[in-house]
Amino acid sequence: MIKGTKVSLDPGSPMLNHSNSSEDRKQVIGERSLNMSDSVDFTRKVHQEIASSPFVKFEDGDYTMTAKVKNSDGFETLEMYASSGGKDFSTRIKGETATWKTISLEGVTVSGNKVEIGFLAEGTGGALCRVDDVSFVKAK
Repeated sequence: MIKGTKVSLDPGSPMLNHSNSSEDRKQVIGERSLNMSDSVDFTRKVHQEIASSPFVKFEDGDYTMTAKVKNSDGFETLEMYASSGGKDFSTRIKGETATWKTISLEGVTVSGNKVEIGFLAEGTGGALCRVDDVSFVKAK
């Protein structure tokens, strides 16, 4: 959380996990999706680092990132991004998407065997964005 209500276990706290409905599960996999929302103006950055480990090598190269999103309007910024080797890659999610839509970010160049992938949302109170089925696949 960069700006907005702190996420906690308190009843009034924004929820980062949304329980997918049976209708949602016809479009996305699983019971939960990422939920970025708040009752006040907010900025949220949710991210993960993917890197080589002693057991699994994460190769440098070009990758494509995809995700399914469903969002309201009310966002100044809403984007999916990747960052590796000092280079940033991103795609903006524009307008309201009332049903699940696949977005993609092609040509992400991974260097140093690691990448940060994530989502950045700057929204007004009541705006929401749900994200599910994120993939990061090496280009052929």
